Amino acid sequence: MNDGNARVLRPGHRIALGQDLYTIIQLNGTTVTLQDQRGELSAMLLGYLFTAPGFKALDAAPPRRAPQDGRISVLDEVEQQRIRWLEGHLIELETGHHPEEPPRSAYDIDVHTADERELAKLAELKAAGREMTQRHL
Repeated sequence: MNDGNARVLRPGHRIALGQDLYTIIQLNGTTVTLQDQRGELSAMLLGYLFTAPGFKALDAAPPRRAPQDGRISVLDEVEQQRIRWLEGHLIELETGHHPEEPPRSAYDIDVHTADERELAKLAELKAAGREMTQRHL
């Protein structure tokens, strides 16, 4: 997405709002979740985003993990590792790219629907001995 006037956004795309840069983390209805350069998350309505002064769509960027905060740090080390492991898989479902692995065709958001990517992820986790239900995922 090199066209600054583009109106198609997907998870993983970067945007500018004035001097600030953000990565699209999630699109949910008319709400977009953004991650700033420090890793902090915020939500904004798409209608506002598209009309905000200084809005510009940039190229897609690799996904980044959310910063560890007090909600996770109170857990024991094993549980923190499990959450970070699952976080990488959830990022891959949303953006098509795992933060620590090369892109895989089963999660290409331009080719596969969210349901197809989710089923592929469930099969992958089952094969790895980490079976879970679609609802759990």
